[in-house]
Amino acid sequence: MKKKFDESFINKDIKIIVGCDEVGRGCIAGPVVATCIILKDNFNSDLIDDSKKINKKKHFDLVNLIKENSIEYHTVFISEKIIDEINILNATKLAMEKSLSKFQTKYDLILTDYIKLNVNKKQENITKGDQKSLTIASASLISKYTRDEYMKKLHKKYPEYGFNTNAGYLTKKHKNAILNNGILECHRHSFEPIKSLKTNNQLLK
Repeated sequence: MKKKFDESFINKDIKIIVGCDEVGRGCIAGPVVATCIILKDNFNSDLIDDSKKINKKKHFDLVNLIKENSIEYHTVFISEKIIDEINILNATKLAMEKSLSKFQTKYDLILTDYIKLNVNKKQENITKGDQKSLTIASASLISKYTRDEYMKKLHKKYPEYGFNTNAGYLTKKHKNAILNNGILECHRHSFEPIKSLKTNNQLLK
């Protein structure tokens, strides 16, 4: 179904589609990560879906399958500091736009999961795009897996914050770790509850 959705955009003017998606918008720690990808024409898999719907144990194999069947893909990280400076929506757009700027392959259409990009290229911004489009879902999976691996490395540096399981999202354990150990540099200081804790002179680690 997702393959057919993408194919519905193909016509005499549109031959090559690039799908874009991000992860980490709702986190209070860590970067936002976006991937844009062009898949091979003959590639299809019913296993590929919105990354949030797939068991994390399957991510590694699916990501490798996607990469093997891509023409080109690029993944971009935007740091917590930049997120704080320009806000999360603009940081998300920036990640996708930077990813698109790296492509050597010429493409005719951009598919995004709802977000409209500031690029001079035809685009379709699709509601729940990662549930409808094979290319968007593929981009979502790569972004999710790549960011999770990054957060696991961050966990080794700050094990008390549980980044290996919460991936930077606000959980009870994560909040308690902040209250007990302080705010980290990798936290988004413009996000709550970090912003309020900083105002109240919470110790920075």
